[in-house]
Amino acid sequence: MQFKTTARWMTALRLRDALRSVESDLLGWEFPPIDLAIAEAPIAADPAGTWCLRCGETVGTGEQTERGCASCRGSSTPLERFIRLGEYQPPLSTRVLQIKYARWHAMAGELGRRLGVQVRESLPSGRQPAAVVSMPMPWIRSWWRGIDHASEIASGVASQLGIPLLHPLIQRPGPTQTSRSRTERRRATDRMFVRRRARDTIRALGSLLIVDDVRTTGASVHQAALALQEAGASEVIGAVLAVVPNPRRRIERGRTLVEECRAAENPAESP
Repeated sequence: MQFKTTARWMTALRLRDALRSVESDLLGWEFPPIDLAIAEAPIAADPAGTWCLRCGETVGTGEQTERGCASCRGSSTPLERFIRLGEYQPPLSTRVLQIKYARWHAMAGELGRRLGVQVRESLPSGRQPAAVVSMPMPWIRSWWRGIDHASEIASGVASQLGIPLLHPLIQRPGPTQTSRSRTERRRATDRMFVRRRARDTIRALGSLLIVDDVRTTGASVHQAALALQEAGASEVIGAVLAVVPNPRRRIERGRTLVEECRAAENPAESP
C-alpha cells in the first residue's frame, strides 16, 4: 500500500513537471520586465468614492451612505472596511490570471505594493492595521500551481505598509471558487479556521488586514474575517486587487464616475 501511494505521488510529480515544461518550452511563458509590462498596459488605482467601502462594489454618485450601497445596505458584514485596487476587467483581470495560472511572481509583488498604497490612502490617519493576513489556499492546490498567489500579493502589501505578514488561516480542500456558483460560494461556510498556535498572536495584534486577489461574492473574505474575529481579532479590514461586478447590477454611472475622476486627475490624457 505504501509503495502504491508513493508511486502515485511520483506520477503526479512527473505530470506536473511535464506540464510546466510544455508551458516554458512550447507555449513560451516568458514575461517582460515589470516596468515595461505596466507601461504597455497601465493599471490605475480606482479613485476614492468610486467603490463602496463596505462591500467593494462600484457605486454611482450619491449611492453610498454610512450603511453601504444598494448591494450591501441592510446586510451584515464582519469587515470594518473594504478596499480594492480596481474592478475585474482588463488589464487588471489579465494580470491577475497571469499571476495565478502562469506564476508571474514579480507581478504579484508589484500589484501587492500598489494595493498597499491604496490601503494607506483609503484608511483614516492612524488606523493602519497591525498585520497583514493572506487568504489561505489548500496546500495541494498551491503545490500543483506552483504559486500561492494570495500570499505573494499579501507580501507586497505588507512590505509597502511596513507591517508583518501572517499565515494563521487554514482552508480545507474543496472545489475551487471558479467552479462554484455565486449561491454555492455563499453557502460554503465551514472551510476556514485559524491555527490554534496563532490565536494568542491574533488577540495581541487586534487589527488585521485580510488580502486576496479577487472578490466575487465576498463569501471567502467574510469567512476569513469571521474566523479571525472568533480567534480574537478586534477589527478586520478586507483588501483585494479586483472586484467582479455583480451581474445583477447595471451601474454604468459608476464606471462613468471612475472615468471622470481619472480625467480630472490627468487632464492631459483626456480627449
